[in-house]
Amino acid sequence: MREILFRGKEYANGTWVYGLYTSHVTSDGRRHSIEYSPNTMSNVSKMVDPETVCQYTGMMDARREKIFEGDIIESHDDAGELARHKVEFDEKLGCYIAILLNGPQRGYFFPFGQSWVDKCKKVIVGNIYDNPELQKGGKK
Repeated sequence: MREILFRGKEYANGTWVYGLYTSHVTSDGRRHSIEYSPNTMSNVSKMVDPETVCQYTGMMDARREKIFEGDIIESHDDAGELARHKVEFDEKLGCYIAILLNGPQRGYFFPFGQSWVDKCKKVIVGNIYDNPELQKGGKK
């Protein structure tokens, strides 16, 4: 069974919160939160910015870190050239895609899986929320 996990940036302090994403209608509008269990006795709910909510892809990078939507992953090919990709979920294809952010084929995308991540030794170098400059395809 695959792990269902979300993350979002907490409104209060901008830190990432990981857990189950929930959306409630309240008297003052819609409330978006991530619920998690810091221990087995209780759940905690943190209000998050809905624009930052991302789902875990079920894949892990070369350092065994979980890859989420919005993450930016990169590796070097055999010639030493940098290949940087943004991870997104494509609604039409119904799968996660990797969008090339640099080089002459910038913008090219394809469905990808764990075997490609492992083969290319991809590592997470940031995400579109904390490191928007990485989307330009330049150096870190």
